[in-house]
Amino acid sequence: MILEFKEIKPDRIVKLVAIKLKKNASLWWENLKRTRLREGRSKIVSWEKMKELQRKYLPEQYKQELFLKLHRIQQNQLTVEEYVAEFEQLSLKCDMVESEENTIARFLEGLQPAIGNVVQLQSYWTFQDVVNLALKVEKQQKKAKMVQNRWSNKGEFKEKSSSKDDANSSGQTRVIDTNQIVKKPINAANYPARKCFKCHGFGHIASSCPNRRVITMLQDDEQEWAEDREEEQSGQEVANSPVPTLLTADEGPLLVIQRLLKNQKEELLQRHSLFRTRCTVQGKVCQVIVDSGSCENVVSSSMVDKLQLKTEKHPNPYKLAWIQKENVVKVTKRCLVNFSIGTYKEQLWCDVVPMDACHLLLGRPWQYDRQTIHDGTKNTYTFNYDGSPMVLVPLEEENTTKTTEELLISYSQCRKAMQESTISYILVVKEVVPAAVTIHPRVQELLQEFCDVFPEEILAGLPPAREIQHEIELIPGAMLPNRPPYRLRPDEYEHLQLQIEDLLSKGFIKPSVSPCTVPVLLVPKKDGSYRMCMDSRAMNKITVRYRFSIPRMDDLFDQLHGAKVFSKIDLRSGYHQIRLREGDEWKTAFKVQDGLYEWTVMPFGLSNAPSTFMRLMNQVFQPFLCKFVVVYFDDILIFSENIEEHLQHIRLVLCKLREQKLYGHIGKSKFLDSKIEFLGFVVSASGIEADPRKIEAIVNWPTPQSFTEVRRFHGLASFTEDLLKILAP
Repeated sequence: MILEFKEIKPDRIVKLVAIKLKKNASLWWENLKRTRLREGRSKIVSWEKMKELQRKYLPEQYKQELFLKLHRIQQNQLTVEEYVAEFEQLSLKCDMVESEENTIARFLEGLQPAIGNVVQLQSYWTFQDVVNLALKVEKQQKKAKMVQNRWSNKGEFKEKSSSKDDANSSGQTRVIDTNQIVKKPINAANYPARKCFKCHGFGHIASSCPNRRVITMLQDDEQEWAEDREEEQSGQEVANSPVPTLLTADEGPLLVIQRLLKNQKEELLQRHSLFRTRCTVQGKVCQVIVDSGSCENVVSSSMVDKLQLKTEKHPNPYKLAWIQKENVVKVTKRCLVNFSIGTYKEQLWCDVVPMDACHLLLGRPWQYDRQTIHDGTKNTYTFNYDGSPMVLVPLEEENTTKTTEELLISYSQCRKAMQESTISYILVVKEVVPAAVTIHPRVQELLQEFCDVFPEEILAGLPPAREIQHEIELIPGAMLPNRPPYRLRPDEYEHLQLQIEDLLSKGFIKPSVSPCTVPVLLVPKKDGSYRMCMDSRAMNKITVRYRFSIPRMDDLFDQLHGAKVFSKIDLRSGYHQIRLREGDEWKTAFKVQDGLYEWTVMPFGLSNAPSTFMRLMNQVFQPFLCKFVVVYFDDILIFSENIEEHLQHIRLVLCKLREQKLYGHIGKSKFLDSKIEFLGFVVSASGIEADPRKIEAIVNWPTPQSFTEVRRFHGLASFTEDLLKILAP
């Protein structure tokens, strides 16, 4: 502001500020000028560069510490005026931009509870109103303490002797020790003028008032004094009072099938639970919820349809808006529902609404008509029925688990359920391994001839040094990552150790002293086993990306036009069949709990690994591409118009694999099929079709209930949207 006020030119600002520097700042500036002169660099003439001095001489966490002080500010022993000054000073330093409601809330949070609680009971509109109220409350409390201290002060006093024998010859007054005086109790006789400000009686003060009274405020701002009364019941009345009837949930065939998901802990049975019970409607047991937040009694439309209950038009139709305004439900029907819970029978008009939470929801109308009393601790409802008290008892928590049509849960949901319950039943779905398929005799002859191309496991040792190897080029000057290993369960750690030992024995990894490391994680495979993958996100951020294009699937499918016979060869651990460029091994180092290792072959998870793999496959099969071979990563599809031609094509492909020492997986390969699965689609002579399993999954997919479920469904459906007739844009 001073520079702007004096209208100093930009080229003179740096010189003027340099003159004002003192001590360490001045030494730093002189050293900086000498260093730049020695290095042949130009002088600093820009004020923006000069302002870097502020960052050097201010702590790195200066702003953060100011925000923390403002967030934790408390009045404690400060006066309100001192607290306001400190609060406003910190707010100005932090340059806070927030609504006035947030400022008021932050200010009230730091006030002393004795002041803040009183202020919150008053009406205020602005921050200044809150400050003024706090000052007034503090002033009133100080006055009250002064009055109280006036009556409670005690000290020594003197008493003159009333007897001549007690007086000294000199006529001096004797000082009486207060500890030897028998003090009289304070009562109305001692202080007849002392008046109580609470009950207006005499002989005591308000803080020691013996009358138990409360103040109530009338509408005309007058005060009314009312005695506290205790309700007493004689033993005869208790003996003559009727015993309440406990109404538990009805038992019988349920309207829907329930699934037991988990058992809750005992201390959480009712604390977080709605009131749930069961009633009987036309011989069927239905779920009931009592909800004081519902302004109407509601019945599920599914229950009305299943039990074929009669409905009529609603006399006053209305709309229900749930969490979002877009999700509006129109209520146009109502139903007279006859239900019973034990000996209690009821007939209610209920609005028909589609809902999944329960079949019958008893809202405020039922509670009002029955004059129910809710016990929040036991979660029970008490009311009178035919002159006798009834008590509705809720279901135990183990019987109130939510039912849902969704049979799939995520890993985090499963883990949470197992932590919160003692017994859990989980169904794990695994893909069934199909039985061995009969192979054409002529194909068997080819497989026997090229048995070395389909080994049970990849042979130990490094793959051959081909022309294409995986290279890792880092961005110049980038900071190398050093990430700690992830925590693993004992069983996961055992899997990891087995894989590391296997990779070490094959020579695919070796001990490392690399300065950069990333953690590893285990990814489940279709067969239930795990694949070890590096979490290379930190390394990928500093890696120069390849620009090699990945083929489009629709372009690949266009090449299959006219083919009638198909075969597919899947490579075994294709990434591990490519070597790393010598000298780049340290860039693939990964850390586990007991060691540091680096790869000698291309691992999973690197950013340029797919491009490297596609480059190699295109180079190997270049003579066959667009003729009778289609390659997409480790999937090799061979297509022909007849069997004889197809067998020749298979031989050429196997010869090329043997030449390049690339190995296939016989269990995942198929030969001489008229219809074959490729890249999630079914390829045949008639064209491309969607996988029937995906169509079945789309048809049977439950209605999404959340944004996440919609995204899951959209991801599956959009993959095959061009081939499905059941989808609409």
